[in-house]
Amino acid sequence: MRILYRVKRLDARQTLCAVLNRKIRPQHSVHQTLAYSTLREGMPKAFEYRQWSNEQLVARVTELEEQLRRKNEEVAATFNANVRRSPANRKKRREFLPSKYTTRYIALKIAYLGRNYNGFEYHANNKTRLPTVEEELWKALVKTKLIFKDEAEDVSWEGCEYSKAGRTDKGVSAFGQVIGIRVRSNRPRPEIDAEAEEGEDIEKPVEKSFDPVRDEIPYPRFLNRVLPEDIRVLAWCPSLPEDFSARFSCRQRKYRYFFTQPAHCPIPGAGGITKRRAGLQEREGWLDVETMRKAAHKFLGWHDFRNFHKLDPSRQTTNFERWIQRAEIEEVPFSSLGMAFVDRSEFAPMSMDYPERYQRVYSFTVWGSAFLYHQVRHMAAILFLIGQGFEEPSVIDDLLDVEKTSRKPVYEIADEHPLVLWDCLFPGENSLEVKDSLLWIYPDDQHESRDQNQAFHSTGNGRYGPAGVNESLWALWYRKKLDEVLSTQLLEQVVLQEIGKTELANLFKKPSSLPPPANSNPRYARHFNGGDTLRSTGNYVPIAERATMEPADVVNARWAKQKGIQPNDIASKDTSTDDEGG
Repeated sequence: MRILYRVKRLDARQTLCAVLNRKIRPQHSVHQTLAYSTLREGMPKAFEYRQWSNEQLVARVTELEEQLRRKNEEVAATFNANVRRSPANRKKRREFLPSKYTTRYIALKIAYLGRNYNGFEYHANNKTRLPTVEEELWKALVKTKLIFKDEAEDVSWEGCEYSKAGRTDKGVSAFGQVIGIRVRSNRPRPEIDAEAEEGEDIEKPVEKSFDPVRDEIPYPRFLNRVLPEDIRVLAWCPSLPEDFSARFSCRQRKYRYFFTQPAHCPIPGAGGITKRRAGLQEREGWLDVETMRKAAHKFLGWHDFRNFHKLDPSRQTTNFERWIQRAEIEEVPFSSLGMAFVDRSEFAPMSMDYPERYQRVYSFTVWGSAFLYHQVRHMAAILFLIGQGFEEPSVIDDLLDVEKTSRKPVYEIADEHPLVLWDCLFPGENSLEVKDSLLWIYPDDQHESRDQNQAFHSTGNGRYGPAGVNESLWALWYRKKLDEVLSTQLLEQVVLQEIGKTELANLFKKPSSLPPPANSNPRYARHFNGGDTLRSTGNYVPIAERATMEPADVVNARWAKQKGIQPNDIASKDTSTDDEGG
């Protein structure tokens, strides 16, 4: 006989009696416990089992085990039937019928951080490792049923009247990108007069009043629920001018290229001193911001920027003239880098006079009607060469003079990550002011909510409160801020440990008493280009002495011939309103 329960110091008779009288509880499941409790009712009392023989007890246990097995099967079947939901009882998903809805043409203002994306524009025949911002927008619009497309389809804007104000490249961000698109609306469909003659559709006016803003779908809230955290819809515009196009109606675009001062970690002591133009000595890592500021003003006005763009023959660009309304080097407010060691005398710049702290964050800010492909990054690259002392400001004059410099010299453009498409403006048709005429509706705006109190005390996907756009951006900022704080503390710790090995008085001297640098050739240095790593240039070759590229018309004609495009088609193509500055 096999006994399944551990019982010490009890003979077989005592064990059977103990089990039957539940002095020892078997380790049963929930179902077995229920069945065992049922069988326990009606069992003989304990004193009756003591009078039974061993054969009678074994027979009784066998009988009870069989009853327990049957009860377990019954309880399990009942339990599973209650838990398992029948497919017939499941809630059926309501079929979405586009024919029941109206549509409207709106504009959306979008912000995104570009590091995780392969640019803004989607190319069907160019699959990339990283997604594009347009892909994520399309998925969100389809998922929220704002456009009537199938999620299984590839990105297609057909029938959406889609347009965009700018095309940013891989890694470039935007805080004021604008798109125009036709989307689903809450406006009720007009009723058809049932008494109309056959073949005639007579629409009855909708009796219920409809406010085009307050009663409309909160588009930013809908989309921000499903978009990645680094893509946000900031606002929407309900009333657009006739024939509005985000591409052609945009008359002003603003870019900002951010950089730090110092541009990279300075080298203390005499080893970090380099000789710059006009015989000046300066510590490597620091930029001459004032000279960069004066040089940036040379971009103002109408110019031929063919030497400040990347030539892509597939674009067939023939007009290289662009208008630059503003070009400045601006200090970003409250932008100290927070690194104390940079303010020490042994790391400080030599020829620059600052009232307080040296470290700052700046941006090269440029306004224009439109930009050529990678134009802003080319402009920033030349400014960095000037700021590091590799070039004189007059190099900009030479590059803008296409008769003197008819072919573009070969030089590296600035890194993509610090660049931001800051804003896109749509002034009125006859307006002389550079001012946006579109009425943007932001989440939780008073115009959007019938309850005015709700506009400032949102608990939904508005500006503030849970899942609000401000709160989600704060969470994103907080994570990146902590990364910045930790990396700053790590750098401080490493630098200060190195300085502490020797007394500063013996290791460093004041900048004014430093001997001439061992390498006084200003052409040999490391090259800062806006990114987080430096490029060793060796013997620096001035822009004027470098090799040049083929003329644009030659490259365009060769590509057109390969594609079978007629010269007349190329000449008629005007891209002066396109923006590809990023």
